[in-house]
Amino acid sequence: MKERSGARLINVALGSKGSLAYYLDGKACGKLFLSDRTIDTAGAGDTFCAEVLGFVLEHGLDDLKEADLERMLTFANAAASIVTTYKGGVTLHA
Repeated sequence: MKERSGARLINVALGSKGSLAYYLDGKACGKLFLSDRTIDTAGAGDTFCAEVLGFVLEHGLDDLKEADLERMLTFANAAASIVTTYKGGVTLHA
């Protein structure tokens, strides 16, 4: 998929297994953040994506190192974990 799309950065959220970032020819893994206060996972994926976009807007897509990608994933996973401690839109309307 990466070769066909020409994308330089592809992120994969793996739920309970953390996340991955593929950049050019490299790969980085992001550890999972679990909270014992999780009550609703609605919005976790959106939050993850927003944090990644924020990182890209701040740092760009040139010359990223594995440590940069790991930092990006750490913040994205942590933010997604925090948002799960609040009731999301799905719960409010169910």
